[in-house]
Amino acid sequence: MKRLISIIAIFTISMFFVSCGSSVHCTKGVTTASYTTTKGAVSDGPIYNANVKIETLDGKVLAETTTDDDGHYEVNVTDLPEVYRVRISGGHDKGVDSEKNANDENNTLEMSAIVTRDTDSNETNKSVGYITPATTLVDSIVEDGALPTDTVEDTAKKAVEAQKTVNSSFNLSEDTNLAKIDPTKDEVANKLANLIGLITKSIPADNKNVVLKSVAKNIKEKKINVSVSAMDVSIDDLNLTKIATDANISDEDVDKVEKVESVIKTQIENVVKVTKAAKFIEKTDKKDAVSAKSAFVELLKEIKNQEVDELNIDTLVSLVGELDKAIKSIIEGINLNATSPDDIDFIGGLVKNNLHKDSKILVNAYQGYKKVTKTTSIKVKKVIKYTYFNSNITTLTEINNKLNDSTLSEIDSAIKDLSNNEEGDLLSDMLGAKIAQNIEDGDVNVNDAINETIKNSELVKSIESQIQTKEEIKKTEYSKRTQEDKAKLIAVKKVVKDIKINIKIEKFTKTTAKNVGSAFDGIVKDLVNGYKDNIKTLLEKVEALNFVVLNLNQEFKEDTYKEEQKIVINNINTINKIKNIDRVQTIKNLSTKIIDKFVQSKGKEKLDIEDELENGDVKVALPPRVITLPLPTLKSMPESLKTPIKITL
Repeated sequence: MKRLISIIAIFTISMFFVSCGSSVHCTKGVTTASYTTTKGAVSDGPIYNANVKIETLDGKVLAETTTDDDGHYEVNVTDLPEVYRVRISGGHDKGVDSEKNANDENNTLEMSAIVTRDTDSNETNKSVGYITPATTLVDSIVEDGALPTDTVEDTAKKAVEAQKTVNSSFNLSEDTNLAKIDPTKDEVANKLANLIGLITKSIPADNKNVVLKSVAKNIKEKKINVSVSAMDVSIDDLNLTKIATDANISDEDVDKVEKVESVIKTQIENVVKVTKAAKFIEKTDKKDAVSAKSAFVELLKEIKNQEVDELNIDTLVSLVGELDKAIKSIIEGINLNATSPDDIDFIGGLVKNNLHKDSKILVNAYQGYKKVTKTTSIKVKKVIKYTYFNSNITTLTEINNKLNDSTLSEIDSAIKDLSNNEEGDLLSDMLGAKIAQNIEDGDVNVNDAINETIKNSELVKSIESQIQTKEEIKKTEYSKRTQEDKAKLIAVKKVVKDIKINIKIEKFTKTTAKNVGSAFDGIVKDLVNGYKDNIKTLLEKVEALNFVVLNLNQEFKEDTYKEEQKIVINNINTINKIKNIDRVQTIKNLSTKIIDKFVQSKGKEKLDIEDELENGDVKVALPPRVITLPLPTLKSMPESLKTPIKITL
């Protein structure tokens, strides 16, 4: 009898395995695989040292691991379901150059993918799942539509539909499964991952996962229809303003995105086009991608630092185009593998302050900066960075000879208590400006610079007052701000810039502080009138603010200030009429010359702009235009004479 029971038991167990498959067992109707090796890669650029969790669709963690240097992961999982989720967080992003080096940044996106277990893999019991911002969109659409009552089977079905929706939005083939495509080897998957990553960076939200969810929402509502291929990307139908609105950022930031959306989108396209999967990227491609990405970051900074009413499309287009070329020329002369995110940031700022300058000088300046900041703290690095940014181009290569260990130690001791907020940042900038001026005057004298800036109570109070004014206005929604509020924000920026210029020429005293207040009030009155007239008048006045430099150590006279502004506006209009000229760069060059002469003369001399224009020193010629004139011909004329006439204008 016992033998009969044993035979029946063995037969029953055998039938169980036959019905479920010899390598799997059945649990609650969900097919699972025992001891499966789950592997794949995580990529925005490839992300290494990231935490990876393998989960069931209802959230149970089955296994954890970390990604290797190439962003790959591999882990054994017991009872892996037929459909599972991979979540990743943290780690370091290799970026657009797809290479592990010093310029890698911390990954701030939490990403995921819903993966179908491989059942026909050539490798026994191995399942592959790739995770990118694009697969995260699929999962986000699923999670957004999931209900507490959904079964695992329901969620798996929704994942299939969500993938089809994403495919449709980006013009991918209907059967594309992004979780099964290695983005380090596939150009389309790589470009799509980078595109989604850049979109999240372009929206000014602190939490980038909120932006990703907003993108997913727009995809779900079929409001995104763009094209991504191995060779190209077209995002004409991408509505960044709608994504920004749905991400619940401030009205003001939404207005900024809307106003300059075309510039942001163009630069996103530029970055994605030159970005390649790790398998295909070459040395030149890496430099192209890093320079384009750096120009994109500087563009976003410029937009962030401007008030909505100051933003000018033409200026931004010119700036970002020049930045891309200039940063690339710097990167050509340095070791990209040895750069850090801070170095790339430094290069971007250095180029922005010195467009069209000799790249060799800027490369030397970068090398000097690296040498000086090799063993310094982050706060000291910031001050040194500002020292370079505030220096005359001719003295950039001299700074590293003047800033020795003793000097850096003095700076470190002085700024230990400096906060990391906007006030601390502005005071670091002021200290850098003063150190730069002292170096240009032939004496580092860091103690003097420290006493005249971060330890100068009058200066600190003035900076605090300007920040407080700005913060109070920013509490009001942009749409509810008065013309005077908007004028004050522009005036704050102008006055802070003039404070920096003035501490380079003389000491900041009570008289200076008093004139800061007077200048602020005068600028506000003038700008409010600009708002009352029309937007063109306002923009002319805002542009003129960069030309009119005030000596705040002397009494502020509103009438004199307005008279100077009229002259400047006339000069700007003259520049606008000149053909064959880079208008934006000409105005920037003039502004720099005005400040240099003002500082060198200790506030006593101003640049004669008419003189500069007549001499042609500041004109930046565009490529010559060639027109072709038709040439009358006779039948009897030789063919060699039937050449059209070309005239260079």
